Amino acid sequence: LGNEPDCLLFIVGTKYDLVQEDAASRQVDEDQLKALDIKSPQPPTFFITSAKTGMNVDELFHTIATQSVAHSQKHPTPISDLLPD
Repeated sequence: LGNEPDCLLFIVGTKYDLVQEDAASRQVDEDQLKALDIKSPQPPTFFITSAKTGMNVDELFHTIATQSVAHSQKHPTPISDLLPD
């Protein structure tokens, strides 16, 4: 994140359907993620998803799109930065 101080960060736990009955089988606990010392102007957004059941998948993509549009309006990229050298 040092090179991209204004980037959006999303942390997504997947395959919730495999661990929903046995939370101890998770490899990373949600509290561990929240305890990460991430140096970012905007804190990361956390999601737990299951593609198999569809849990939070639409919400994840909707949030990414919404936050990306809002972020790009606040931090526009000059067109010259988008063109190849």
